[in-house]
Amino acid sequence: MAYHPGMAERAGDEQETKGERRERKRRARRKMAVSGRSVRLLLEVMRRRAERAREQLNDKDL
Repeated sequence: MAYHPGMAERAGDEQETKGERRERKRRARRKMAVSGRSVRLLLEVMRRRAERAREQLNDKDL
């Protein structure tokens, strides 16, 4: 535990059990989860930006 700064403060003075660590990591992953609709929206934004960049490159070549 000494290798991870902040771990002692997070768990108080007690050591975190393996199950508690797993649960904390699971919650952190859940926070980062993206729903299907959001994924489609992000992909659409990326696709539009890529198209714009491609058009700008093509305009420079002409």
